[in-house]
Amino acid sequence: MNQMSKVGLTLYGAAVSSAARNDIKDYFINCLEETIELNKSSTDLLLSKGLFVRAPSIPYLEEVEFVKKQGFMLDVFGEKRPLVASEIDNLFNNLQRNSLGVATLQGFSQVSQNKEVKQFFLKGLEIGNKHLKLFRGKLEESKLPAPMSWDAEVTTSTSHTFSDRLMMYFTSGLIAMSVGYYGTGASQSPRGDIPSMYNRLSLEIQLYAEDGANIMIKNGWLEQPPMAADRDELIRGESK
Repeated sequence: MNQMSKVGLTLYGAAVSSAARNDIKDYFINCLEETIELNKSSTDLLLSKGLFVRAPSIPYLEEVEFVKKQGFMLDVFGEKRPLVASEIDNLFNNLQRNSLGVATLQGFSQVSQNKEVKQFFLKGLEIGNKHLKLFRGKLEESKLPAPMSWDAEVTTSTSHTFSDRLMMYFTSGLIAMSVGYYGTGASQSPRGDIPSMYNRLSLEIQLYAEDGANIMIKNGWLEQPPMAADRDELIRGESK
């Protein structure tokens, strides 16, 4: 719930800024306020239970320092400088989100009824674990701790809990959000190797998303979103 509230804050914030009609803007503002409360209450509960995972800490900044070498940004080869705060934050949060994704796909793969869907979830597990290893490696390079995974929280149940369609839809949503968060991580990192890593991983999960879309289309599960008018089709008189 805490992780999903963070997603909601991002998406509802974007919806508020893009809405023009006052009633729509007010609706999303209300959604945003409710999500803020959900984030606060879930964080407070995690803290009270001793379950809140804190991000790695860095020394307090005592004075302003200025970059003196181009290697601060372009050190693609050789020894890397320590991570800056924005890089740590994005690596840590993407690590947590991927941990949640891996645990979710583990559970989904256990209860899936469709063989093709099950294989899709297993492929996602492989990709997610690889990304986790890379994120942990970047944190450990700067002698920073990485949070534990949530794999142990997945039960041994194999009962048919959710429909394959619902699980595919939820997984597709997680993939789409990962692409956005990876883009943020790349844009906020001045260290050359990290944007390169995010871009490579983003391409990998986009190809994975295409596999998921093909499965959903094949089974008639993918709803078509509203589209712009096809003017060429209208001119040819082929519209329905």
